[in-house]
Amino acid sequence: MWDADWGNDTPDEPRQSMLSFIGMAKLTLILERITSSFHTLQAAVSPPRDPYRSVLLESIANDLDSFQDWLDPQLSLPVKQKGSSRAHGVRSMQVCHLGLKIALIRLTLGEPGETSHDIEGTLKSALKIGKELVEFLESLDAGDQQSFWFPYSAFNILNGAALLLRIAVKANTTHPIINLESGDVLIRLVTVIKAGYLNSWPTAITAKTHLELLLRSLENDLPLAQSLLGILSDPPAGQGEMINPGGTISGMATSAEWSLDINNLFAPMTDVDQQLWSSLGWLWDTQSLQS
Repeated sequence: MWDADWGNDTPDEPRQSMLSFIGMAKLTLILERITSSFHTLQAAVSPPRDPYRSVLLESIANDLDSFQDWLDPQLSLPVKQKGSSRAHGVRSMQVCHLGLKIALIRLTLGEPGETSHDIEGTLKSALKIGKELVEFLESLDAGDQQSFWFPYSAFNILNGAALLLRIAVKANTTHPIINLESGDVLIRLVTVIKAGYLNSWPTAITAKTHLELLLRSLENDLPLAQSLLGILSDPPAGQGEMINPGGTISGMATSAEWSLDINNLFAPMTDVDQQLWSSLGWLWDTQSLQS
């Protein structure tokens, strides 16, 4: 594996599984940079400040770009019906890759109360990564869900959900289009999580359980959380839900319906932003412990 000499008789799937294992090792090195720089006691007491902080974040982003360049095309995102590997371990590695991109953009957004020089551009970049996660989950079929997943894969999904909530809060009324789009993407995310839950996918079951805890902690201050909980909730006895082709669930609100109500949901929410920041940290710590 060290010299990438697989021999002439190595089948594709074992080779791709081995590559995904090597990819996880490379991602672990990037994770170590993030945790040692931003998620230690020393970083909490004396966090990195600009300009060093910006240089550090850019350096980590370059590491992720280099990882993307290293990836075999069959292991790269987005997942395609033809040309993407279905070998064991590949999907789990891909969601971990997305998880690190989410962790990095979360740090780029800054702590509650911080003002970015280009907050609109940062929010758009964060929303783009949130969409990548949702599109990845929507592309998974039953075979993918039954493949190998690391135990902490669910927490990468949870970090994505909390990030999207934070985008919506920070966009508020100053960036209504981003606010609206983040609500639409969140609906898609909880819908695909619920579909995975109904399909008995363990990763989705874990994600649903912890996402409900996060949303319940916000529902008194964030009307959006109440709507998302309504999608995730189990149906009343005798009222089963049906999964339609494409992963949507019968009876759920569509993005178009949501757009009628989302515009005035976000009053100034510094306290909610602080809670989401704390929740993101908790989810990341949980992921680190389980890894």
